[in-house]
Amino acid sequence: CASSVEARLGWRSDDVAWYLAADTAAVSQSARIAELHRSGKVPVRPSSSDDAALIHLDRSPMSLVVGGVVDTWSQWLTIASADATVLSASNFGVTAAEAGKQLHTFLG
Repeated sequence: CASSVEARLGWRSDDVAWYLAADTAAVSQSARIAELHRSGKVPVRPSSSDDAALIHLDRSPMSLVVGGVVDTWSQWLTIASADATVLSASNFGVTAAEAGKQLHTFLG
C-alpha cells in the first residue's frame, strides 16, 4: 500500500521512509519487514522490545499504561505529522491523521 501511495503522489522511493506502527513486536520478525529495514525503508523496533511495551490507552492495565504512555503518544504524534498515511481500521491512526489534518490518507 505505501509504495502505491508513493507512486500516486509522485514521490521518489529513495526520498521516502516509512513509519510502521503495529500492535505487536512480532511484526519485526516478518521477512518482508526485515527486507525493508535492511534497505532503510522501514525502521524496526529493537529486538529487545516486546509486546509489553505496546499499550492501548483504553484497555491496557494501568500498570502498563503508565510505562508505555510516552511511547504511545510519540507514535500518535509521528502519524499526525507524517506527509501521508496508510491506515488500518483503527481509531489510533485515524484520530492521529485527523488531528494532524492529513491531506493524503489511505485505508490499507
